[in-house]
Amino acid sequence: MSLTRLLIKDFRNIENADLALSPGFNFLVGANGSGKTSVLEAIYTLGHGRAFRSLQPGRVIRHEQEAVCSSRAITGRRA
Repeated sequence: MSLTRLLIKDFRNIENADLALSPGFNFLVGANGSGKTSVLEAIYTLGHGRAFRSLQPGRVIRHEQEAVCSSRAITGRRA
């Protein structure tokens, strides 16, 4: 299976993101504090139902927002 698209809204410091991902390797590049780890944590949260940096669900919601939303598109079949 491959994660092909990731939609993130109000997760940590990410207001809105729509990421198209390629099969294989994808690189996250950016300045400190730009949201690279937040993207990884959003992916982790989709798979595990909780964040890896905080056990409190409210801590991943962007400042002054009421909720967080993330979704994904997966292609291929399970091995």
